[in-house]
Amino acid sequence: MKYLVYITLISFLFFSCNNKHVVSTGKLALEIDNNLQAGIKINSQKISQTTIPNYIVINNQEVKDFGVKKFSKRIFKDKIGKGTEYTFVAEHNGAWVKLIKIEKYRIYDSFPDMIVNQVIYINKSDSDLFINKWINNDFILSGENGDTIFWSFNGESTVNRSDWILPVVPGFYKRNFMGMNNEDYGGGIPVSDVWTRKWGIAIGHLQLRPERVEIPIKALPGHKANIHIDFVVNTTLAPGDTLKTFETFILAHAGDCYNSLKEYANFLRKKGLKFLDTNPQSYEPIWCAWGYRRDFTPEQIIKTLPKVKELGFKWVVIDDGYQIEEANWHADTKKFPGGDKDMKKLIDKIHSYGLKAKLWWAPMAAGPCTDFVLNHRDAIITNDEDVPRYITWWDDYYMDPSNAYTLEHTKNVLNLFFGQWNIDGLKIDGQHLNAAPPNYNWRLENYDPMNSYYGVPKFFKFIKDKTFSYKPDAVIEICPCGTCMSIYNMQFVNQTVASDPLSSRQIRIKGKVYKAILRKTAYYGDHVELSDGGNDFASTIGIGGVPGSKFTYPFYNSDDSVCYLSPEKEKLWKKWLDIYYQKMLPKGDYLGYLYDIGFDYPEAHVIRKQDTLFYAFYAPEFSGTIELRGLQADKQYHVYDYFNNTNYGKISGSNPLLKVHFNKFLLLQVY
Repeated sequence: MKYLVYITLISFLFFSCNNKHVVSTGKLALEIDNNLQAGIKINSQKISQTTIPNYIVINNQEVKDFGVKKFSKRIFKDKIGKGTEYTFVAEHNGAWVKLIKIEKYRIYDSFPDMIVNQVIYINKSDSDLFINKWINNDFILSGENGDTIFWSFNGESTVNRSDWILPVVPGFYKRNFMGMNNEDYGGGIPVSDVWTRKWGIAIGHLQLRPERVEIPIKALPGHKANIHIDFVVNTTLAPGDTLKTFETFILAHAGDCYNSLKEYANFLRKKGLKFLDTNPQSYEPIWCAWGYRRDFTPEQIIKTLPKVKELGFKWVVIDDGYQIEEANWHADTKKFPGGDKDMKKLIDKIHSYGLKAKLWWAPMAAGPCTDFVLNHRDAIITNDEDVPRYITWWDDYYMDPSNAYTLEHTKNVLNLFFGQWNIDGLKIDGQHLNAAPPNYNWRLENYDPMNSYYGVPKFFKFIKDKTFSYKPDAVIEICPCGTCMSIYNMQFVNQTVASDPLSSRQIRIKGKVYKAILRKTAYYGDHVELSDGGNDFASTIGIGGVPGSKFTYPFYNSDDSVCYLSPEKEKLWKKWLDIYYQKMLPKGDYLGYLYDIGFDYPEAHVIRKQDTLFYAFYAPEFSGTIELRGLQADKQYHVYDYFNNTNYGKISGSNPLLKVHFNKFLLLQVY
């Protein structure tokens, strides 16, 4: 192996006593006995029951009982770094099943508190074995007494569009399946995390492509919860053949899921995932014409541009409704009588105001009667009954992202957008973009149903490469319509988005997750009209997000009346954008580890810019004492409410407590 180096074990803790072996790193330890039963300890405190965490299901029967015959340890070095590997070799000798099981555990110097594990099964039977699935990291964790057993991060994407961070209460269950959960919803972040006030445990897989794993979280009686990784194989293992699980991990942390997701993303970077740098244009505020809905007119956009510029927005998004049909992205002559030439005139008009043009686009969606579908039927994903897969909302078919015709079509569309119309960025939109279902079109050459599922990240890489070949400073946003964006798609965006939030809290939750994974991402809070009350810029700007609006002016749209820019709103919008430009918080360092978004109240977020800390607190109403975490004990600080222009005086870093009263939000500048 290219990166493998063997050296002598010097300093890592490993010992065997009373038939127990301990794999320890940082605050995390696994105690493993000679039957491969294991329990988790954090800071020497046992936080799980002793279970068999890794096992296999054969002919619908769990095979768990193995006896350890051999174990070894070595120090190694690979592309991740230097570490120690522990290997257990065990046997199962049943009446009809004989297996060798090899469990490997790796710990890395540069990733304390994380254990990477992989399990290998070898069929030593005389006959074939049908493998239903394998399970890794199956633990029962002991939580808090009270209504909230744990708080949890759930990386799934479903039609429910629920919060990604939720309290684990009695009866709680989240499947967290990374395949298709609904007709056109699937994928996500393959990590599940549960935490108490004192500790947290995250598990997931470390593949460099999406996999259809299930990582459920389930509340159990007695203030407990079960977590595990489940992967359906449904394959036959011949005598002598080997089955390997994915590399999976167990990660201990303090605080909320920000800390575990940050470490997880850093590990994937080491393995080979590459995320885009954020460019300056990605931080610029956005106005979207979606306030006028699908039946907008070019006149409405043009007459709104003076107000867009006056308020300080820099981007204009031409949203859904300009196109003839999905997969026929030419300008609709009913709206643009001159067709593509009139669309080019609209974009030129936007540019004449010194504004940038971003275009809405739903790739992978094709109207059933378009030329693409009629001429390239085999580029459409079908189910196992040869029926086209369906995309809701637009009533379209799913294009196979791995198909050559899809790629050729996409290349031509991007030439239309950038080469002919001269747009500056993309708003790539649709819940169907997060993942694709398997394609059971058996007529395809090199038929493999999973090509479409695995092809989604490659498809977005194709879009990114083609886009940057036209405009290297283009902004690429993927808005997966309320879903938890696939981490594999995150590689190809330089602007993340709250993506149709159902509440202000969702804006803040999603921001915390994306900032954990992508560091200084330009996180767009989506249209402020989607927030609580339709005016909560505080939830975007306070956490270091990019503000946006879909206001309508001078026209009034009765279909979306919340969007009308009244004189009162105009004054407020202007104030918030002035604050945004003065502070430019997205360019600061988001200190997500200082406050727990689950257990701490009021909810708090912190951004550091040089020697100044910006705090954002959120609650419906709060009167009491807040703690300003992250201050240096030997310094005095000035505390200033930068929204209400209120001076709180001085505070000592050694006693950073402040009595406050606020409704909805409190934004403090501490320097």
